[in-house]
Amino acid sequence: MLEDFTLRRYRAAQTGGQERRAALHRRRTAVASFCRTSTWFGRQVRAEAQRARRRELCELFAAVERLTGVRRREPCDACPDDDLEIIDGIGPKCARLLKSAGVQSFIALAAMSPASLRSLLRRGGSNLRSVDPTTWPEQAQLAANGDANALRALQATLIGGRRPRGD
Repeated sequence: MLEDFTLRRYRAAQTGGQERRAALHRRRTAVASFCRTSTWFGRQVRAEAQRARRRELCELFAAVERLTGVRRREPCDACPDDDLEIIDGIGPKCARLLKSAGVQSFIALAAMSPASLRSLLRRGGSNLRSVDPTTWPEQAQLAANGDANALRALQATLIGGRRPRGD
């Protein structure tokens, strides 16, 4: 009887030890997984903060360009490449021409005047001379501000990127 009790207790201790080890392993795995996730999350937060700093720097450059009227020769490394084709009236050819001229973001496009855009388009060839960039800076400013609803509302009033003649 005593041997049977001792054997049962020994087996229970072994089984309990295995359960404790399994629980400890699950806990360690969960902690390691959380640490990996936290590291990933930390990298994501740092990357978003860096993108925000770059946007602020790009906005500052655009403000200086507007105030001084002097454009930088090289494109800003801090400027993210925006999809300029979102702007009503800009097609793939216009977008390529603008990007080759250093206008790579909505902020840079918003800083330009329609007259400077027209002269840029004239240099792009005869097929781009008929394009009217009058509303592009306004649309680009809305896109740079992230105001998608106002941009859609403005684009709904435009015909081919131009204001109707009655307006």
